[in-house]
Amino acid sequence: MRLVIAAAVLLGVLTPVVSAQGVTVRVSGDIVVPRDTIHDGSAVAMNGQIRVEGTLRGDALAMNGDIFINGTVTGSVRTFNGDIVLGSSAEVQGDVWSANGRINRASGSRVRGQVQGPVLSPSSPAPAPAPVPTPPTAPAPSSPSARPQPWPDASWWWSGTMRAVAAWTMVGFIILAGVCSAVFPTQIRRIADVLHRSPGESLVAGVVLWVALPPLVVVLALSIVGIPIVAFLPFILMLVGLVGFAGLSQLIGDRLLGGFHQQHNPVLESVVGALLLGVLVFIPGLGWLAILAAITWGIGAVLVLLLRRIRRTPVQTPA
Repeated sequence: MRLVIAAAVLLGVLTPVVSAQGVTVRVSGDIVVPRDTIHDGSAVAMNGQIRVEGTLRGDALAMNGDIFINGTVTGSVRTFNGDIVLGSSAEVQGDVWSANGRINRASGSRVRGQVQGPVLSPSSPAPAPAPVPTPPTAPAPSSPSARPQPWPDASWWWSGTMRAVAAWTMVGFIILAGVCSAVFPTQIRRIADVLHRSPGESLVAGVVLWVALPPLVVVLALSIVGIPIVAFLPFILMLVGLVGFAGLSQLIGDRLLGGFHQQHNPVLESVVGALLLGVLVFIPGLGWLAILAAITWGIGAVLVLLLRRIRRTPVQTPA
Protein backbone atom coordinates (compact mmCIF):
# COMPACT_ATOMS: atom_id res chain seq x y z
CA MET A 1 0.00 0.00 0.00
CA ARG A 2 2.86 2.35 0.79
CA LEU A 3 4.35 1.62 -2.61
CA VAL A 4 1.12 2.56 -4.38
CA ILE A 5 0.95 5.82 -2.42
CA ALA A 6 4.58 6.54 -3.31
CA ALA A 7 3.84 5.93 -6.99
CA ALA A 8 0.90 8.33 -6.88
CA VAL A 9 3.06 10.95 -5.20
CA LEU A 10 5.77 10.44 -7.85
CA LEU A 11 3.35 10.93 -10.72
CA GLY A 12 1.86 13.91 -8.92
CA VAL A 13 5.29 15.48 -8.56
CA LEU A 14 6.30 14.93 -12.18
CA THR A 15 3.17 16.55 -13.60
CA PRO A 16 3.54 19.91 -11.80
CA VAL A 17 7.20 20.06 -12.80
CA VAL A 18 6.28 19.72 -16.46
CA SER A 19 3.43 22.22 -16.32
CA ALA A 20 5.48 24.66 -14.25
CA GLN A 21 8.08 24.82 -16.97
CA GLY A 22 5.41 25.62 -19.55
CA VAL A 23 5.85 22.35 -21.41
CA THR A 24 3.28 21.02 -23.87
CA VAL A 25 3.42 17.22 -23.97
CA ARG A 26 1.63 15.26 -26.68
CA VAL A 27 1.61 11.43 -26.65
CA SER A 28 0.87 9.75 -30.01
CA GLY A 29 0.09 13.07 -31.63
CA ASP A 30 1.62 16.04 -33.44
CA ILE A 31 2.37 19.54 -32.18
CA VAL A 32 1.98 22.30 -34.78
CA VAL A 33 2.91 25.96 -34.35
CA PRO A 34 1.28 27.73 -37.31
CA ARG A 35 2.81 30.66 -39.16
CA ASP A 36 2.51 34.11 -37.49
CA THR A 37 1.78 32.52 -34.09
CA ILE A 38 3.81 32.38 -30.88
CA HIS A 39 3.91 29.31 -28.62
CA ASP A 40 5.20 30.02 -25.10
CA GLY A 41 7.00 27.07 -23.53
CA SER A 42 8.70 23.93 -24.75
CA ALA A 43 7.05 21.28 -26.92
CA VAL A 44 7.50 17.55 -26.29
CA ALA A 45 6.03 14.94 -28.65
CA MET A 46 6.20 11.18 -28.02
CA ASN A 47 5.40 9.02 -31.05
CA GLY A 48 4.54 12.17 -32.97
CA GLN A 49 5.95 15.08 -34.95
CA ILE A 50 6.65 18.73 -34.15
CA ARG A 51 6.14 21.37 -36.85
CA VAL A 52 7.17 24.95 -36.16
CA GLU A 53 6.17 27.49 -38.78
CA GLY A 54 5.86 30.39 -36.34
CA THR A 55 7.79 31.05 -33.12
CA LEU A 56 8.41 28.53 -30.35
CA ARG A 57 9.67 30.13 -27.15
CA GLY A 58 11.31 27.10 -25.65
CA ASP A 59 12.81 23.75 -26.60
CA ALA A 60 11.49 21.23 -29.12
CA LEU A 61 11.91 17.58 -28.12
CA ALA A 62 10.58 14.60 -30.08
CA MET A 63 10.91 10.97 -29.03
CA ASN A 64 10.30 8.48 -31.84
CA GLY A 65 9.27 11.29 -34.18
CA ASP A 66 10.55 13.99 -36.54
CA ILE A 67 10.87 17.75 -36.07
CA PHE A 68 10.27 20.21 -38.92
CA ILE A 69 11.43 23.79 -38.33
CA ASN A 70 10.62 26.55 -40.77
CA GLY A 71 10.23 29.29 -38.17
CA THR A 72 12.03 30.36 -35.00
CA VAL A 73 12.90 28.28 -31.93
CA THR A 74 14.43 30.20 -29.03
CA GLY A 75 15.69 27.04 -27.32
CA SER A 76 17.26 23.80 -28.51
CA VAL A 77 15.94 21.14 -30.88
CA ARG A 78 16.50 17.49 -29.94
CA THR A 79 15.21 14.19 -31.31
CA PHE A 80 15.52 10.61 -30.10
CA ASN A 81 14.97 8.12 -32.91
CA GLY A 82 13.87 10.79 -35.38
CA ASP A 83 15.04 13.29 -38.02
CA ILE A 84 15.34 17.07 -37.87
CA VAL A 85 14.45 19.10 -40.97
CA LEU A 86 15.53 22.76 -40.99
CA GLY A 87 13.93 24.83 -43.73
CA SER A 88 15.50 27.80 -45.48
CA SER A 89 13.83 30.24 -43.05
CA ALA A 90 14.53 28.19 -39.90
CA GLU A 91 16.27 29.85 -36.97
CA VAL A 92 17.33 27.91 -33.87
CA GLN A 93 18.94 29.93 -31.10
CA GLY A 94 20.05 26.84 -29.17
CA ASP A 95 21.59 23.50 -30.11
CA VAL A 96 20.40 21.00 -32.70
CA TRP A 97 20.94 17.41 -31.59
CA SER A 98 19.71 14.14 -33.07
CA ALA A 99 20.19 10.62 -31.67
CA ASN A 100 19.58 7.75 -34.08
CA GLY A 101 18.45 10.17 -36.76
CA ARG A 102 19.59 12.66 -39.38
CA ILE A 103 19.63 16.44 -39.69
CA ASN A 104 18.46 17.82 -43.04
CA ARG A 105 19.60 21.43 -43.15
CA ALA A 106 18.63 23.67 -46.06
CA SER A 107 20.68 26.63 -47.20
CA GLY A 108 19.66 29.79 -45.37
CA SER A 109 18.83 28.07 -42.05
CA ARG A 110 20.56 29.53 -38.99
CA VAL A 111 21.70 27.70 -35.86
CA ARG A 112 23.45 29.67 -33.12
CA GLY A 113 24.37 26.65 -31.00
CA GLN A 114 26.08 23.39 -31.81
CA VAL A 115 24.86 20.87 -34.36
CA GLN A 116 25.38 17.25 -33.31
CA GLY A 117 24.40 14.45 -35.65
CA PRO A 118 24.75 13.50 -39.32
CA VAL A 119 23.93 16.57 -41.38
CA LEU A 120 22.54 16.25 -44.91
CA SER A 121 22.07 19.09 -47.37
CA PRO A 122 18.95 18.42 -49.44
CA SER A 123 19.35 18.90 -53.16
CA SER A 124 16.60 19.51 -55.64
CA PRO A 125 15.95 16.43 -57.75
CA ALA A 126 16.49 16.62 -61.47
CA PRO A 127 13.31 16.81 -63.55
CA ALA A 128 12.27 13.50 -65.00
CA PRO A 129 12.34 13.25 -68.79
CA ALA A 130 9.03 13.41 -70.60
CA PRO A 131 7.66 10.02 -71.48
CA VAL A 132 7.92 9.04 -75.13
CA PRO A 133 4.56 7.87 -76.50
CA THR A 134 4.62 4.40 -77.95
CA PRO A 135 2.09 3.06 -80.42
CA PRO A 136 -0.38 0.63 -78.95
CA THR A 137 0.34 -2.98 -79.65
CA ALA A 138 -1.91 -5.95 -79.42
CA PRO A 139 -1.38 -8.03 -76.29
CA ALA A 140 0.43 -11.28 -76.87
CA PRO A 141 -1.61 -14.38 -76.28
CA SER A 142 -0.96 -15.84 -72.91
CA SER A 143 0.33 -19.37 -72.65
CA PRO A 144 0.32 -21.67 -69.66
CA SER A 145 4.12 -21.52 -69.48
CA ALA A 146 4.12 -17.68 -69.41
CA ARG A 147 1.84 -17.38 -66.40
CA PRO A 148 3.50 -15.80 -63.34
CA GLN A 149 4.44 -18.33 -60.74
CA PRO A 150 3.33 -17.65 -57.17
CA TRP A 151 5.88 -16.83 -54.49
CA PRO A 152 7.07 -19.89 -52.60
CA ASP A 153 5.61 -20.40 -49.18
CA ALA A 154 8.00 -18.83 -46.63
CA SER A 155 6.24 -20.16 -43.55
CA TRP A 156 8.97 -22.75 -43.09
CA TRP A 157 11.62 -20.01 -42.99
CA TRP A 158 9.63 -17.86 -40.58
CA SER A 159 8.86 -20.69 -38.21
CA GLY A 160 12.44 -21.95 -38.35
CA THR A 161 13.83 -18.49 -37.66
CA MET A 162 11.50 -17.93 -34.76
CA ARG A 163 12.37 -21.30 -33.29
CA ALA A 164 16.07 -20.48 -33.57
CA VAL A 165 15.54 -17.08 -31.89
CA ALA A 166 13.53 -18.70 -29.11
CA ALA A 167 16.17 -21.37 -28.59
CA TRP A 168 19.03 -18.88 -28.38
CA THR A 169 16.94 -16.70 -26.07
CA MET A 170 16.37 -19.62 -23.73
CA VAL A 171 20.09 -20.46 -23.75
CA GLY A 172 20.93 -16.82 -23.02
CA PHE A 173 18.50 -16.71 -20.09
CA ILE A 174 20.00 -19.85 -18.59
CA ILE A 175 23.61 -18.69 -18.95
CA LEU A 176 23.01 -15.17 -17.65
CA ALA A 177 20.96 -16.36 -14.69
CA GLY A 178 23.67 -18.83 -13.71
CA VAL A 179 26.43 -16.22 -14.06
CA CYS A 180 24.54 -13.67 -11.93
CA SER A 181 23.95 -16.25 -9.20
CA ALA A 182 27.62 -17.24 -9.24
CA VAL A 183 28.95 -13.68 -9.15
CA PHE A 184 26.36 -12.14 -6.80
CA PRO A 185 25.05 -15.04 -4.67
CA THR A 186 23.97 -12.96 -1.66
CA GLN A 187 22.17 -10.27 -3.67
CA ILE A 188 20.34 -12.78 -5.87
CA ARG A 189 19.25 -14.74 -2.77
CA ARG A 190 17.85 -11.56 -1.22
CA ILE A 191 15.91 -10.76 -4.37
CA ALA A 192 14.49 -14.29 -4.39
CA ASP A 193 13.49 -13.87 -0.74
CA VAL A 194 11.70 -10.60 -1.53
CA LEU A 195 9.78 -12.34 -4.31
CA HIS A 196 8.88 -15.12 -1.88
CA ARG A 197 7.75 -12.87 0.99
CA SER A 198 6.28 -9.91 -0.94
CA PRO A 199 5.09 -11.12 -4.35
CA GLY A 200 2.27 -8.60 -4.72
CA GLU A 201 4.36 -5.63 -3.66
CA SER A 202 7.09 -6.64 -6.10
CA LEU A 203 4.65 -6.92 -9.00
CA VAL A 204 3.11 -3.52 -8.22
CA ALA A 205 6.59 -1.97 -8.03
CA GLY A 206 7.50 -3.31 -11.47
CA VAL A 207 4.28 -2.03 -13.05
CA VAL A 208 4.70 1.37 -11.39
CA LEU A 209 8.19 1.63 -12.87
CA TRP A 210 6.91 1.17 -16.45
CA VAL A 211 4.10 3.69 -15.81
CA ALA A 212 6.38 6.36 -14.30
CA LEU A 213 9.23 5.82 -16.77
CA PRO A 214 7.91 7.90 -19.77
CA PRO A 215 7.26 11.14 -17.80
CA LEU A 216 10.54 10.66 -15.95
CA VAL A 217 12.42 10.37 -19.25
CA VAL A 218 10.73 13.55 -20.50
CA VAL A 219 11.79 15.50 -17.41
CA LEU A 220 15.37 14.22 -17.66
CA ALA A 221 15.61 14.90 -21.41
CA LEU A 222 14.65 18.55 -20.92
CA SER A 223 17.75 19.18 -18.78
CA ILE A 224 21.36 19.08 -19.90
CA VAL A 225 22.35 17.03 -16.85
CA GLY A 226 19.63 14.48 -17.50
CA ILE A 227 20.58 13.72 -21.12
CA PRO A 228 23.48 11.37 -20.16
CA ILE A 229 21.14 9.60 -17.75
CA VAL A 230 18.62 9.06 -20.56
CA ALA A 231 21.41 7.69 -22.77
CA PHE A 232 22.45 5.11 -20.15
CA LEU A 233 18.92 4.36 -18.97
CA PRO A 234 18.41 1.33 -21.31
CA PHE A 235 21.61 -0.27 -19.99
CA ILE A 236 20.52 0.34 -16.39
CA LEU A 237 17.12 -1.22 -17.05
CA MET A 238 18.78 -4.16 -18.79
CA LEU A 239 21.08 -4.76 -15.81
CA VAL A 240 18.27 -4.45 -13.25
CA GLY A 241 16.02 -6.71 -15.34
CA LEU A 242 18.77 -9.33 -15.62
CA VAL A 243 19.37 -9.34 -11.87
CA GLY A 244 15.64 -9.53 -11.15
CA PHE A 245 15.23 -12.38 -13.65
CA ALA A 246 18.06 -14.26 -11.95
CA GLY A 247 16.35 -13.83 -8.57
CA LEU A 248 13.04 -15.12 -9.93
CA SER A 249 14.83 -18.06 -11.57
CA GLN A 250 16.50 -18.94 -8.28
CA LEU A 251 13.17 -18.80 -6.46
CA ILE A 252 11.53 -21.16 -8.98
CA GLY A 253 14.52 -23.48 -9.01
CA ASP A 254 14.61 -23.60 -5.22
CA ARG A 255 10.92 -24.51 -5.07
CA LEU A 256 11.39 -27.25 -7.64
CA LEU A 257 14.41 -28.69 -5.81
CA GLY A 258 12.81 -28.76 -2.36
CA GLY A 259 12.00 -25.32 -0.92
CA PHE A 260 13.77 -22.76 1.22
CA HIS A 261 14.20 -25.14 4.14
CA GLN A 262 16.93 -27.03 2.29
CA GLN A 263 20.30 -25.87 1.02
CA HIS A 264 21.05 -26.23 -2.67
CA ASN A 265 23.61 -24.88 -5.07
CA PRO A 266 22.35 -21.35 -5.95
CA VAL A 267 23.73 -21.61 -9.47
CA LEU A 268 21.87 -24.89 -9.99
CA GLU A 269 18.67 -23.32 -8.68
CA SER A 270 18.97 -20.38 -11.07
CA VAL A 271 19.72 -22.62 -14.03
CA VAL A 272 16.72 -24.87 -13.30
CA GLY A 273 14.40 -21.87 -12.85
CA ALA A 274 15.69 -20.13 -15.98
CA LEU A 275 15.22 -23.33 -17.94
CA LEU A 276 11.58 -23.47 -16.88
CA LEU A 277 11.03 -19.79 -17.71
CA GLY A 278 12.89 -20.15 -21.00
CA VAL A 279 10.48 -22.83 -22.15
CA LEU A 280 7.73 -20.18 -22.05
CA VAL A 281 9.36 -18.48 -25.05
CA PHE A 282 8.21 -21.34 -27.28
CA ILE A 283 4.53 -20.64 -26.51
CA PRO A 284 3.19 -18.81 -29.61
CA GLY A 285 1.96 -15.32 -28.84
CA LEU A 286 1.91 -15.57 -25.05
CA GLY A 287 5.50 -16.66 -24.52
CA TRP A 288 7.11 -13.25 -24.85
CA LEU A 289 4.38 -11.68 -22.72
CA ALA A 290 5.10 -14.21 -19.99
CA ILE A 291 8.81 -13.39 -20.13
CA LEU A 292 8.01 -9.66 -19.95
CA ALA A 293 5.80 -10.27 -16.91
CA ALA A 294 8.59 -12.29 -15.27
CA ILE A 295 11.14 -9.54 -15.90
CA THR A 296 8.70 -6.92 -14.57
CA TRP A 297 8.17 -8.98 -11.43
CA GLY A 298 11.92 -9.34 -10.91
CA ILE A 299 12.56 -5.62 -11.46
CA GLY A 300 9.87 -4.86 -8.90
CA ALA A 301 11.64 -7.07 -6.36
CA VAL A 302 14.87 -5.15 -6.93
CA LEU A 303 13.04 -1.85 -6.36
CA VAL A 304 11.40 -3.14 -3.18
CA LEU A 305 14.78 -4.30 -1.90
CA LEU A 306 16.30 -0.88 -2.64
CA LEU A 307 13.44 0.93 -0.88
CA ARG A 308 13.89 -1.26 2.17
CA ARG A 309 17.59 -0.54 2.10
CA ILE A 310 16.84 3.19 2.05
CA ARG A 311 14.44 2.86 4.97
CA ARG A 312 17.06 0.67 6.72
CA THR A 313 14.55 -2.15 7.08
CA PRO A 314 16.44 -5.44 7.54
CA VAL A 315 15.61 -8.16 5.02
CA GLN A 316 15.78 -11.66 6.47
CA THR A 317 17.56 -14.18 4.29
CA PRO A 318 16.76 -17.90 4.49
CA ALA A 319 19.11 -19.96 6.59
